[in-house]
Amino acid sequence: MLFITNRNFKEGKKSVAGRKVSFDMKDNEPSISVFFCERDGKDKYVELMSKGFFQKLKGSKCKQILLYIHGFNNFPEGKNQIFERAATMQKMIPARDNVIVIPMIWPCDNDIGIILDYWDDQKSAEASSAGFARILGLFLKWRDKQDRCRNGTRVGF
Repeated sequence: MLFITNRNFKEGKKSVAGRKVSFDMKDNEPSISVFFCERDGKDKYVELMSKGFFQKLKGSKCKQILLYIHGFNNFPEGKNQIFERAATMQKMIPARDNVIVIPMIWPCDNDIGIILDYWDDQKSAEASSAGFARILGLFLKWRDKQDRCRNGTRVGF
């Protein structure tokens, strides 16, 4: 499963295509950097960087992208968490080969008490908005570069 995150990795912020990465669950500070990755299994992630990420998208059969931005107090792995819910969404889509669900993961924490947790996570969400806006800009730029019909209309994405 492809995913994008601004959650920090234990391996640091320096992007390297093909590096194995793991989430630093103790660090809920939003990174200014965004990471384009792929999940190969539970707790098994590889950084693709944007070029590799978009190449995988282009090579897929999908015609539409569903960006899944989760709510507060959510974690990548575990029962009813981000990757599990994204996989469930993917299975629920009719003609699911035409649509790809891509989670966009921002750093939540796990405070005791719903009120404190909500407010802390809201700060992280707001701080993540600039990076996620850049990601949406990259998607639009990439989409506009894709193949066009002779009459100028877009094909695929």
